[in-house]
Amino acid sequence: ALIAGGDVWVMDTKLKEPQRVTKTDGYEANLTFSPDGKSLLFTSVNEGQTDVWKATRGEAEKFWWQNTEFTLDKLTDDMHVESDLRFTPDAKHLVMQVGRGNLVTMNMESREKRTLVKGFSGIDFDISPDSRWITYSNQDNDFNSEVWLLPLDGSSQPTNVSRHPDDDQNPVFSSSRLYEMAGV
Repeated sequence: ALIAGGDVWVMDTKLKEPQRVTKTDGYEANLTFSPDGKSLLFTSVNEGQTDVWKATRGEAEKFWWQNTEFTLDKLTDDMHVESDLRFTPDAKHLVMQVGRGNLVTMNMESREKRTLVKGFSGIDFDISPDSRWITYSNQDNDFNSEVWLLPLDGSSQPTNVSRHPDDDQNPVFSSSRLYEMAGV
């Protein structure tokens, strides 16, 4: 999938014959396929409002690039600006940045949103392979970044895993552990 002319397109890598998924007056961004490949999420800015949309293939048995019709479903409808869309590996939740620095999860079945972290600037984050944990770094009131670990279900408070006076950022999970990339 790609963005061209502000719209979402899909194409195969050999024939390179693109198919347009959206045709809007606004512009789309933040593309992400669901882990099962059955849906494509993106943000769309129309009339000054950014919302999350989901595209599905008109003919699900065909490849994305073989379709000419797509179903579009608006997942959010509010004045918040959503960005950096990421599915949990089990595809049950969408994690995204909202506004200037809030980290929010949305249950894909109920579409219920819950704020995990409130912030005032961008958040670096990653989701554990088992879909149970979020690790993130964000700036505190002294503009120092720390790395935190938080259960996705919100069952406990975040734990500071870096506790370092310098900036710690860009945490990532491997298949078995959490790494942080300090000063990157």
